Amino acid sequence: MPEPGDKIEIKEYDNCPGCGSSFIGNPIPEESIANYNPLDADPNNYPNTHFRRVIGIEIKGQRDGVLHWKCPDCGFRWHRFTGLVLEKGKKLSKQKGFTLAELLVCLAIVLCLILVLVFSMKGCPGSTNNLSFKAGTKVMVDGVPGTIMGHERIDTDGNYTMDTWVYKIRVIDREGEPETIQAFESEVTLAPER
Repeated sequence: MPEPGDKIEIKEYDNCPGCGSSFIGNPIPEESIANYNPLDADPNNYPNTHFRRVIGIEIKGQRDGVLHWKCPDCGFRWHRFTGLVLEKGKKLSKQKGFTLAELLVCLAIVLCLILVLVFSMKGCPGSTNNLSFKAGTKVMVDGVPGTIMGHERIDTDGNYTMDTWVYKIRVIDREGEPETIQAFESEVTLAPER
């Protein structure tokens, strides 16, 4: 990168002589392109088709018009007519932001993480992990204490659904005998700690 006091070639640059970033900006709208080109330019082949990003600096009292050029990215500044480097630009990192592809990949990763989080908490319909209680959990069913033994799909009125599950719960019946019952999740509550 040229240092202050060095001289650079006097010309119209498409890239910053300091950091190399492009001075070519957005395209000039078709309806305005004639306003940004010489009067005698061929309308079928205008030389100026894009806006320029380079900053022109006018110094009051020295000259009517641009006297210095400055890079909008690094701040490198040079004299328009002598090529004298007036200000060294700041070193830029290789990339100022994310590309669209990188943003889309990040978004996809975030969405996947959200889905994993939601389904790990709530459960995915049709999976065996969509129930709140695991085997061995102490629960209450209609006021009767029991222990979750497992769960299974059920067929209600001949309709098979992937997300209709019942718990198999081992309880002690009124006679003191162990019994396995079935209960929907809405009928099961966590037993109080003893």
